[in-house]
Amino acid sequence: MISSLRFRFWPGFVAAFGLALCVATGAGPLRAAPTRAETLRATLLQGSHSEIFLVAHRGDWRNFPENSLAAIEGSIAGGMEMAEIDLQRTKDGHLILMHDPSVDRTTTGKGNVSDLTLEDIRGLRLRDGLGSPTSFAVPTLREALVVARGRILLNLDKGYRYCGEVMPLLEKTNTLGLVLLKGPLSVEEVMAEQGDLLSRVAYMPVINFGKPGAADRLQGWLEKAKPCAVEFVFTDWSTELAEAFAECRRRGVRIWVNVLWPHLAGGLSDDLALNKPDEVYGVLLDRGVSILQTDRPRELQAYLRQRASRL
Repeated sequence: MISSLRFRFWPGFVAAFGLALCVATGAGPLRAAPTRAETLRATLLQGSHSEIFLVAHRGDWRNFPENSLAAIEGSIAGGMEMAEIDLQRTKDGHLILMHDPSVDRTTTGKGNVSDLTLEDIRGLRLRDGLGSPTSFAVPTLREALVVARGRILLNLDKGYRYCGEVMPLLEKTNTLGLVLLKGPLSVEEVMAEQGDLLSRVAYMPVINFGKPGAADRLQGWLEKAKPCAVEFVFTDWSTELAEAFAECRRRGVRIWVNVLWPHLAGGLSDDLALNKPDEVYGVLLDRGVSILQTDRPRELQAYLRQRASRL
């Protein structure tokens, strides 16, 4: 697990100390220390399989409403490396955090996001995991980026389909290095649609081994544009899948697996891990998985600590 220590100093002291050091040594101005998010991104791009990244699905939704700013804050406070958030676009073209096409399930309102303006959305309140209204509002993507900036990485699920709006916003908020985009398209399709996107932002292909041509699609990505990670979806463990995992490890490409529901990871899930963590998390880690998207981040953290104490 990656962790960081945070120190806070009086800004004037830092500036004075830096100036004094430069004068004494004849060196140039001191560079600011990298933020936690910058350190995490560098580690993500290195492709190491020894550093485990935990991704909080829809943020810390067991303690706060899903896709809320509070859920992102909870993920940060909980030491997660990344929070996954979902995007939808309002009638007047604003990107907001929401998983469903409609606001019915997660807010006090009714209707499709695409039929509502941002002003309409602002009047709603998010519901918690039990469906009870809370005081939390639906955030915009801009607000989420500002909250996360420097502190945690964000996986923008459904973000690729809004690239035309997402990329300029990332530039304006200086958060290009903060996010991970993903999608099921081939490397040729992404290059044709988005040009230099792969050189500007971290991108992860989603390879579903339950669909024909998965191995060829993976090989295309590995040969033509080394991604920082590959998300694997599979219903059964197979020799072909084992070979795909091994190829990613050889090439220094991280392996992402979702343990949210059994059908995403060959029957393995967070709920099964409550009683059999070694048979879920342990098996995946032994196979070389280094990014786990989870609905039970604290339980998974506890398992990683316990596992490390045994090694």
